[in-house]
Amino acid sequence: MHASKLIHLYPSTARTSASQMAHEINSLLRFSGREQAAWSLHAGDGGQFQLNLCGKSTGGDGLSVAVNDQEVRTSETVDTGWFHARLSLGQISLKPGPNTLTLRLATARGRRPLDLRALEMIACDHLATWQREYRNAAAARADHSWMSAAGYGVMVHWVDESAAMTPCRSSYEQAVAVFDVERFAQQMQDIGAGWVLFTVSHTQPHCPAPLASWERAFPGRTTRRDLIADLIAALNRRGIRLMLYVSSHVFLQQTGPDHAAAEAAHLAILEECGRRYGTALAGWWFDGWGWITENMPAINAECFYCAAKIGNPQRLVSCNFWTCVNLHPWSDFWAGEVVLPPPPMPGQRFYTTGPAVGQQRHLLLCLNQDWIYKGPSQVSRRLVSDEALIACIAQEQSLGGAVTINLAVSREGQIEPASMETMRRLRSGLCR
Repeated sequence: MHASKLIHLYPSTARTSASQMAHEINSLLRFSGREQAAWSLHAGDGGQFQLNLCGKSTGGDGLSVAVNDQEVRTSETVDTGWFHARLSLGQISLKPGPNTLTLRLATARGRRPLDLRALEMIACDHLATWQREYRNAAAARADHSWMSAAGYGVMVHWVDESAAMTPCRSSYEQAVAVFDVERFAQQMQDIGAGWVLFTVSHTQPHCPAPLASWERAFPGRTTRRDLIADLIAALNRRGIRLMLYVSSHVFLQQTGPDHAAAEAAHLAILEECGRRYGTALAGWWFDGWGWITENMPAINAECFYCAAKIGNPQRLVSCNFWTCVNLHPWSDFWAGEVVLPPPPMPGQRFYTTGPAVGQQRHLLLCLNQDWIYKGPSQVSRRLVSDEALIACIAQEQSLGGAVTINLAVSREGQIEPASMETMRRLRSGLCR
């Protein structure tokens, strides 16, 4: 949709008396009482717009949005527990050229009456196009029921920053070369993982495979060994599927200031991976889409989604917006980065409210405080009890969903021992 027909106003561009809360890549405005936020925007030819609030409201009266000499008011709330959702505020008119939009909260109830991620405006003459895009995305979604049948999988942040269990420190290239895929895959089988979500790149743009497209974007950051192919082979022999994590926002930031060129480079990698690994690559989990939609609003999410499907139309795709509203519909299942077991969102296999309406159920939990293994002397605090894990997985599976659990994995590719024991107890508790 043309940029002038779909407008998002973010905390980063507001003049406000509310407190700003930065959460890595998703900044929020947190209203605690009689506060307001104002934006200046240029509306091109102007026109009539549908206005939505993307955020979370646990109690407030007199929420209003004033645009020039108009005002829309509501006392409705967006009370979906931990999660954000869309709240329709009605229609407003924007005049050609500059406009001023002011959001006010007159009175408040509760400790956090309003967390705002964005105000969303959709031109009324393009509302049917916007709705059609959401229907098309829903029709295109691949089936993730194999994840629900398996119940749970494992995510590992195996990256250059991962510490070793022994004092020896190797380069990333050397660590990839000696990574024992058979031992790693056997660990995954022992703990009952139905899939592995393996990190290709996180804060650094390295890649554990000799991808020509990646080498063009980041010379010297690929490896001679194709660890991805070797992982696929070892895991598949044990009936376990491989999915890949990419920190898309970091990739796009570090590719350079030319957004079009950065997007093209990312698409080229998706195409090469799709053709290289084919049906053996089960899915992609793309991080940072809150940052991307805010800083690269012209990016074509549908093209991105289609490129991620090359070589396997049933390959699953998820774009992470944290617990905020997904500002595009092109995900097969919810990224679900909640860290801790949350109260369940309404719906069965498909969510009916919250940040990812229409997407398939999925949660991403983190067993320990740190995503990355930091060494035997720095094992991070346990976040989730055995009982909470078992209950969460059983509940999500009963609703047609699935759960991925992040485990600390050393540079040698070994699961931290205490985590290994936890996962064995989990498997036993679920009678796997």
